Amino acid sequence: MSHSTRTLSLNENWDLSLTGTGRIALSEGTSATSQAVANEVRRFVRDTYFDYQAGVPHFETGLGQSLPESALRSFIRRAALRVPDVAEISDIDLSDFDRETRTLTGNISFRTTSGQDFTVSL
Repeated sequence: MSHSTRTLSLNENWDLSLTGTGRIALSEGTSATSQAVANEVRRFVRDTYFDYQAGVPHFETGLGQSLPESALRSFIRRAALRVPDVAEISDIDLSDFDRETRTLTGNISFRTTSGQDFTVSL
């Protein structure tokens, strides 16, 4: 798998963030797991050079097409469950899909293997 318990910390714009001393910030533990879940559901299959199977299948989801919400939830659930520390997905809230910009917004609530509950934005 491409995710680990220690990773580069991304800011709200999905850019690298820096520490107060100017070094590249790192995330560990549950913070890294939350970021990995968000990463996993934001990428498409074959987008990541080193892991072609990871992500949500673009052509199967037919982004911009009429797709049953249950099918999209299923793709998102499977992608999030590929993150090693994720035990279960408790909720997938799909708030809005903008057909013009093809932007999906919402939240994923999950429980880690250590029993902690988290919610991340799509």
